[in-house]
Amino acid sequence: MLLVMCISMSAATTVLFEGKQALNWSDGVQIEGAKFADAQVGDIITVTTENGGFKLALNNPWTDLIVSDESTGEYTITESTLADIQNSGVRVQGGEDVNLLKVELVSDA
Repeated sequence: MLLVMCISMSAATTVLFEGKQALNWSDGVQIEGAKFADAQVGDIITVTTENGGFKLALNNPWTDLIVSDESTGEYTITESTLADIQNSGVRVQGGEDVNLLKVELVSDA
């Protein structure tokens, strides 16, 4: 008798920010490192804005993770950025008339 097992993997999504917050290049919106405590290499940070144009940056050391002209973008956490993200968090910045709508962490479950 042949026994077939199906293993289904699904992604777990954690909302780190949701609302409507005006962005600007000088301040932006800070997502604290503690919110990334369970993050792992390969997890994806997804950013959604209204009216496009944003930057996702690591706080310490200051590093641009993604710069997007679109209203959505993703950054895959790497081995070299994981500890810095968990320790100091990230910041989302955008140009004039850009609003942050959501930041999510997508992990394999």
